[in-house]
Amino acid sequence: MNKTQLILISAIVAGAQTANAEEPGWYGSLNLGIAIPDGSLIHGDGNADRGPDYDLDNGGVAGLGAGYAFGNGLRLEEELRYRAFDAGGTSYGAFGEPFSTDGTVTSTTLMTNLVYDFTLQGSQLRPYLKGGIGAAWNEAEADVRGPGGFPGWGVYSASTDTSFAWSLGAGLAYAINEQLSLTAEYQYLDLGSADTDGDINGQRMRFDDLASHEMTLGLRYAF
Repeated sequence: MNKTQLILISAIVAGAQTANAEEPGWYGSLNLGIAIPDGSLIHGDGNADRGPDYDLDNGGVAGLGAGYAFGNGLRLEEELRYRAFDAGGTSYGAFGEPFSTDGTVTSTTLMTNLVYDFTLQGSQLRPYLKGGIGAAWNEAEADVRGPGGFPGWGVYSASTDTSFAWSLGAGLAYAINEQLSLTAEYQYLDLGSADTDGDINGQRMRFDDLASHEMTLGLRYAF
């Protein structure tokens, strides 16, 4: 191996080592976007076909984060997010009379995330991958309206459940300057389950495998 080859290999190794280098330090972030829910509805007796329909609509999500960049591409952060979904559906009684359901499902998560940033040489764009674990506080409620929209036909009052949560995501950051970056991100978040309280018959509505597909835009500021 000649001297020229050694210099070339050394340059490649040095480039690989510094490709993800950044100044270590603290940062904060803000994210806003859309949340697309997923989950399966069951009722208190375990029968998904018993009781009113209760489908989730797309909702909004907002989050705040704070973390530390180690200077080698890795970041460790804490992230608080809140998302809210409207819920509703229509069922029909024995004589074809319609029953409508209005309600909400909300979820607040506190996640510990590990993030890895990639540097594109000569570009202000920086892709990243993230994964996290944490806790989700899920709340669900519903009001079943009888024929003609008569309220209070069946009231499933709010109940909050705490579940283990995990997430996987990927994003792209654009460095506006040395401190401020604009981010675009997709994240899949497993939220566990959400239950309403019982109605007068003790029946509950429950979403198993509750999850959220979240697309957000945000800002990240390095202190």
